[in-house]
Amino acid sequence: MSRRLAVLFVWLAIAVSLAPNRGAAQVVIGAGASTQFFPFVAADAAHDTMIQLVNGSTQRIFVRCTYTPGDSGGVQAAINFDLVLTRRQPTHWIASTGRVSDPSDMPCDRETLTCDGAGIDPGRIPPLPEGFTGDLLCVQIDRSGAPMSGNALRGIATLVDRASGDVATYPAIGLAGNSFNDADNTLCLGGIGLSDGCPRGAEYAACPQTWLLAGRAEGAAPGATVPAPGARTRLVIATCSRRAGTGGATAQIEVINELEQRFSASAPVQRWAEIALADNPIFGRDVLGTDFVQIRVRAAQASGSGIVVVALSDRATADGASAGGAIAAVPVGMGARAERDRIAFAGE
Repeated sequence: MSRRLAVLFVWLAIAVSLAPNRGAAQVVIGAGASTQFFPFVAADAAHDTMIQLVNGSTQRIFVRCTYTPGDSGGVQAAINFDLVLTRRQPTHWIASTGRVSDPSDMPCDRETLTCDGAGIDPGRIPPLPEGFTGDLLCVQIDRSGAPMSGNALRGIATLVDRASGDVATYPAIGLAGNSFNDADNTLCLGGIGLSDGCPRGAEYAACPQTWLLAGRAEGAAPGATVPAPGARTRLVIATCSRRAGTGGATAQIEVINELEQRFSASAPVQRWAEIALADNPIFGRDVLGTDFVQIRVRAAQASGSGIVVVALSDRATADGASAGGAIAAVPVGMGARAERDRIAFAGE
């Protein structure tokens, strides 16, 4: 290799290292991340929720979690709590009852009738107020309580229908942390270069630009029998930005039928929203003309925040009653949102 070519490679390496940083969309599902979004958590008359959280590392870790009510939540204030997880430790709790810290908990074995609450308690987890619907965000922190990019967290939420006993499980949406986290109270998600409050650029991966989901058109029956219960889908959308004065978004929802025809609508999301596709007739089987569709959801570029999405589906009779078949799914995240999202980190 000539000396001139070697010098060129050195300058290229320097240019790459100094280029504006943009946190790529590294949505992590079922593997370690530094943040875990649970877009839908309920403790109301219809549903309860079991949360499972796992430390996937070989080191003890610290976690701060925040429940935030949605637009129909039973309380107005967010609820914060801290956890400590030993190496490889899983833990769980029921949203409506929380979890107490009891050193006398029995171990889980074949002789134990119930394993609920068994094992090492991660710390006191407060019960949710009756009627709560909203979301949960958990962030890995260090011993001092400052956010850190340990990428050790995994999570699962299980929704339980109180009337039928049906369950629907979805994985938490994780965003990987970058190595240059400055550990201050502003979490910087994605974006290009440096900005106010983000002197080192993106500390965490960006929220996706688009969410993709395959499913059935609203009201499409699973079989040939016309009176059979039809499909019903609700989109639960939470914003990525969490700080005073921001957090609103406009969700653009596009449905593509089997003939590649496109139908679209938009809906405002003031930090959290639950959107029933059946409320808009253009998403119904009669208008779409086909049974199967692809749903694309994205935040409008002019809106203030990116979004995370979970889809809740079941079958419904003609009078709107649930006919079972509950499914919860996280759509596929595509692309990286160009705009930076910020989370004002909750104190103790």
